[in-house]
Parts: sequence; structure tokens; C-alpha cells
Amino acid sequence: MDDCLNSITQHCSLPHEILLIDDGNTGFDFGSVKKRDNVHLLHMPKNQGPGACRNAGIKAARGSYIQFIDSDDKIIGDPAAYLENLKHASPNNLPDIITGHLADISNPRRPDPKLPRLSSVAESLRLIKIACFTAHLYRADFLRTQGITFPTDTRTAEDTVFLARALPRAASILETNVALYHYSEVEESLSRLPVTLDLFRQRFEVAGLQIAEALAPFPTAQAAKCSVIFKYAVAQVKRHPHVFTGDDAATAFTTLAALADATDLIGTTATDARKTAPVYWDETFDACVELLKTEDQKAFFSFLKDADVRIFKGEKKKAPAKPA
Repeated sequence: MDDCLNSITQHCSLPHEILLIDDGNTGFDFGSVKKRDNVHLLHMPKNQGPGACRNAGIKAARGSYIQFIDSDDKIIGDPAAYLENLKHASPNNLPDIITGHLADISNPRRPDPKLPRLSSVAESLRLIKIACFTAHLYRADFLRTQGITFPTDTRTAEDTVFLARALPRAASILETNVALYHYSEVEESLSRLPVTLDLFRQRFEVAGLQIAEALAPFPTAQAAKCSVIFKYAVAQVKRHPHVFTGDDAATAFTTLAALADATDLIGTTATDARKTAPVYWDETFDACVELLKTEDQKAFFSFLKDADVRIFKGEKKKAPAKPA
């Protein structure tokens, strides 16, 4: 945590406050934290997960813009770089969201010569694919007046639900090439937990259906985002057959069917959305959707066993397994 806080004070030249949310931690001494300037410590009454903590931060924040930072990550540049793009903007016409990128020192992102630019999801559907919510700034009044919050009933994919609620409702989004946020992958991270049925349901049923619901007023955006989520769900079932057996297979089938039912994944809207976003999709996923509609669980898993499931365009076809 000290590295995280030090990175903020070292790099942030703007007037700022740091809201540190304690999610019922019982093994950390906050004595040194309390001595820091601009750090305000908020204690949750009990452990409630990342969504509830971030919602508390949105409510308590006093600044114009909010950025979310996990305690094991760091800022590696000055957030003023975001706001440089706003020097000619009217104070009454500030963008609701300013997008950035995760900083990957080992693989620097190639700058997009078309950025910075102001746009919206209606103008640029590919924005709906954005996943690195911590790399962005959100106008505090926008989040509060629109009632945009994180879900509190799932501890995984809650950031994707938040983005599904925020991005389409933003009147203007400033896209930038700025990469200031360094994401640290740690073994105990929720995103790296082994695949289990419960985790699968949280990601693709609880969170997946909330994403579909959030995007329901925006059918094209819903079709694009749900196509991506559905692909990952199918790939997890395909790649972890030891998890989805017996009664668990039936639950996984029901979860996938509910996700497919949340939007028409084969209709004209979905096809157009995938071309515009763009989202890689092939006949394998079309067949999966059709088999889910038949409610024939046996036929679905029989097909999936031998199916060539590739998430990304250009991903190599898996070679058939050699006989033992």
C-alpha cells in the first residue's frame, strides 16, 4: 500500500485528495497512513467487497474527477496529462469520462494518431469494449446525478458492470493516449482465482446479466458487449471440463442459456455491432447459441467437446490432442 500512496504523492501535481477505503481489514496498521497529507481514511463497518468500497468513495469524494486505484497498483505519471487536453474546454462543458490506458512497461502501447478526441458510445461503438476502468477519470457529478454505481452482489467483473452503466450514458468521452496506471498482477487477485462453478456464475450470470440489463436501452452496444462476454464464458467451459461435470454442467448450461437469452446474439443488430465494435465471432459461437436455444444439454456439450473455440481473430487453431 505504501508504494501505491507514494506513487500518487510523487506524480500527482494537481490539488487532490486520497480516499482510502478500509474494507473491514483486521490485520493492517493504519497508523502511518493517518500521518499522510491529503489522505482521508474511511472504514467500512464490515467486509463488503470492492463494489461497496468504491461506491462509498464516489459518495464521499469532493473533487471534480474521480480515479479508482487498487492498493497493489501504482500511478507512474502525472494525471495532469489527462487534463492538458482540456485546457481549451469550457468549465461548463467538461467530458463525463476521460479515458486512458494501463501502462505496460514491457509492452508499450503504440500511440493512436487520431487521439485525443471527443466522442461517445453512439459515435464510436468500440468504446464499449474498454475494460481498464482504473485508467480513466470520471466526472464526479456525472456519476452521482446518473446514479452510476458498482454492483455489490458480485466480487468479480464488478468493474465491467460499472463501465456498462457509465460509458453509454456519458454525453461526451475524451479519448487520450495517456498511460499512467500500472496494474500489478498478484497471485491472490480475484481475477486470477482458479475457475470454479461459483466464480463462473458470478462472472457470467450475476455480472453478465447486470451488464445486459445496463445496456438494454442501447441494443447495439448490448449486442457488442454481450458477444464478448458470451465468448469468454463458452471458452471457460471448453477449457475447464473438469469443473463443469454432472450437476455443475447443468448449472453452467443454464448460465450460458440465460446469457444468450439476454440479447439476440445472432440477429442483424448483433452482426452489425460485431462489425462496428469490432468483435471477433465465428460460426462456432453461432452454433453454441442455437444449441442453447434447443435446451439440449447433451448435444451442446457434445458439440463443445470437439469445437474449435478461439476468442481472438488470428488465434491459432488448436491442434488435436495426441492419443495416449
